[in-house]
Amino acid sequence: MYPFCWQIVLSLFGLAYFNRTSEPSNYRYVAAFYTFVYGLSWGATVLILNQFSGSTLTAEVIANLTIMVTLLGFYTYRDALYLAVVPILLFSTWVTLQDDRFTYLFSFEKLHIAAIIVESGRRVLYRWFSNRVQQEHENKKLLKKLNHLASRDHANSKLKINRFLSIP
Repeated sequence: MYPFCWQIVLSLFGLAYFNRTSEPSNYRYVAAFYTFVYGLSWGATVLILNQFSGSTLTAEVIANLTIMVTLLGFYTYRDALYLAVVPILLFSTWVTLQDDRFTYLFSFEKLHIAAIIVESGRRVLYRWFSNRVQQEHENKKLLKKLNHLASRDHANSKLKINRFLSIP
């Protein structure tokens, strides 16, 4: 438990710093540094798990899950995403390089495929959320226009509400 205390400190710092109502002027630099430290901490966790458990599979599963969580968390800021993912990928590649059951070719192919998955996943998530936000704005504009059309009488440009309020 003791080797992972620095991740608790990192999480508490992240909650305290990034949970603000206003954005500080150096926000992008701090976010980039934070994600790099995040990546280093999880990369080190992969190494420690591999050394303590002796299981490359356990370390790889943790690395892959952490990469996917990182992708979901940082897909909007590409630099921060890669600052977090690259250390995890490099440490997990190092773990497979140290295992005699895997060849160098396997380790570097895994690294290459993971990088492709991260980039394509980032693009898909970014496009999906961007399209969703754009669609939401269009829906709000259409709803506002429909509300405007429904509340006006075009024959005399008076509000229909006045007519409805006068009905006993």
